[in-house]
Amino acid sequence: MTKENVLEKKFNFSLFRKENVLEKTILIKNRNRIYENKPIIKLTNVSKKYLIKRFFRSDIVHTALLNINLKIFKGECFGIIGKSGSGKSTIVKCILNLEKITSGKITKSKLNSRRDIQIIFQNTKSSLNPSQRIDIMIMEIIKYYKLESNNIKMKKYLNNLLSDVGLEKEILERYPHQLSGGEIQRVAIAKAIAVKPKVIIFDESISGLDLSLQGQILNLLNFLKNKYNLTFIFISHNLNIVKSFCDRISVISEGELVKVGFAEDILKSNVDDIKKLFVKNLNR
Repeated sequence: MTKENVLEKKFNFSLFRKENVLEKTILIKNRNRIYENKPIIKLTNVSKKYLIKRFFRSDIVHTALLNINLKIFKGECFGIIGKSGSGKSTIVKCILNLEKITSGKITKSKLNSRRDIQIIFQNTKSSLNPSQRIDIMIMEIIKYYKLESNNIKMKKYLNNLLSDVGLEKEILERYPHQLSGGEIQRVAIAKAIAVKPKVIIFDESISGLDLSLQGQILNLLNFLKNKYNLTFIFISHNLNIVKSFCDRISVISEGELVKVGFAEDILKSNVDDIKKLFVKNLNR
């Protein structure tokens, strides 16, 4: 059962934008604070190619990414949009070292341990062990990373996590199949922030939720981002979401970087051109 608090208010994108967009002077000040520093993640001329072997025919080379140059700064929410197969997820896999780049360079500043970058996938439920209760699942993470020294402190740490993601303590005794879609999202977020990461990647993680639940999760993420000083990389097909939630947006098409800039600048003009890049996915 989720708490009836500010995270659960009735949601629409225009209201979210109105409530979370700062006055211009404050916005400029905050952006100066974020973008005056060196990027936390930098991609320089990154390319990724796959060799596709074919029987009785010549092998072919598929270029998933071609000369990608991106800078992601500490404290921002960086959006990546594009149609399926455009290379969005490949960028993330390369950042996470799940895929080896063919050429170029990826620099990660002060992101030394594997727990510094966490990811929440589209099929969130599949990341939860169906045979484990929620309390056991999260406590194992706390123990593995030695985030607290004894059981009393670990339970307090766990309860604070639940409070931060808007869940009641009763959820701890349940199994994943006993959770609603919104509760599963919140548990996955709790698992991610439990390890005290610096960057969280959301790979279409809220696309399967209905509009109201999407709004609740966006409000929750906005709260957590400010509280924990997190950096978000947000992959989505939904223009409304990235416009409302992201500081900057990059548009990827067929493995190439088409546009990158502040959300209001990217989507204020040439929206029709952007839509054409992934029109088949707009209603997902």
